Amino acid sequence: MFDSNLDESDRFRVREAPESPFTRRAITRYRVEKRGPKLSLVELTLETGGVTDPRATWCGGCPIVGDKRYGAQTDPIKRVALHACALRFSHPVTKKEMQFISPLPGDFGRLMKAPLSSAKPSL
Repeated sequence: MFDSNLDESDRFRVREAPESPFTRRAITRYRVEKRGPKLSLVELTLETGGVTDPRATWCGGCPIVGDKRYGAQTDPIKRVALHACALRFSHPVTKKEMQFISPLPGDFGRLMKAPLSSAKPSL
């Protein structure tokens, strides 16, 4: 789990910062699904729901493939390799729970063909 404070004062670059009146708490849970020599497939659950949370919190040690703004050194599919496969929230008016499922995009297949082995995260 990542539990950090994000400074969003620069709308083009959210960053981790010490807690202050200008930061927002960001909690992201993760689970390593598969691990390879250079890439890992990771499932993220955003507790706080900020759009940039995974990008800003992961950039310190393991940036998201293709995310050059946050430190990625490679871009094999010519975009950030981040995909929301499931979204769930309460409808703002009806309060009914809404859920949307989306399969991985086709271009992620090239990344997934890299040799990966099942692994448990080492926390």
